[in-house]
Amino acid sequence: MTEKIIAAEHHAAAAFHHEQAACHHRAAARAYRIGKDYAQAANQAFIAHGHAWHAIEQAGEASRQYAGPESAVLAASSRHTVAVAPNSADLARTGQNGFSAAEHHIAAAFHHEQAARHHRLASKHCDGNAFVDAAHDGLDAHVRAKHAVFHDNEAAKHHVAFYAHRNSDRLATPAAF
Repeated sequence: MTEKIIAAEHHAAAAFHHEQAACHHRAAARAYRIGKDYAQAANQAFIAHGHAWHAIEQAGEASRQYAGPESAVLAASSRHTVAVAPNSADLARTGQNGFSAAEHHIAAAFHHEQAARHHRLASKHCDGNAFVDAAHDGLDAHVRAKHAVFHDNEAAKHHVAFYAHRNSDRLATPAAF
């Protein structure tokens, strides 16, 4: 009984953090696209990144509840499939994708939303004592979280490249006091 409640709560907390991360990634994309406010975009991305890691931590806590005999069934199951965004496997493999920072933030938001959906499903499965199904959805959420973090990191690389290029003159000369 306690494991069911604890796992469901961790999945719900992970879903909350993924939803928050998605919201902040969308705000970062808007800052890039609408106002070219790179400082605001970086701030939103930083907050999103923190929520992503909180979600991953909560998901890890939930997965520890599945360490019993059902984990062998999970490992042997062939039901575990994940539908990912078009070309996201190619993006992760090549690293040369041509996405802008805003597009990476949109992709990260998409994956966070999908991860949140899987965690909500996992929480419902826990409530119904379907721990194998909950573990499957937890794994699906983890794959989505990895894709989201990839796009988060790529957006950060774009930001650093832009910021360093744009402010190279100012950074190269010492400030006069």
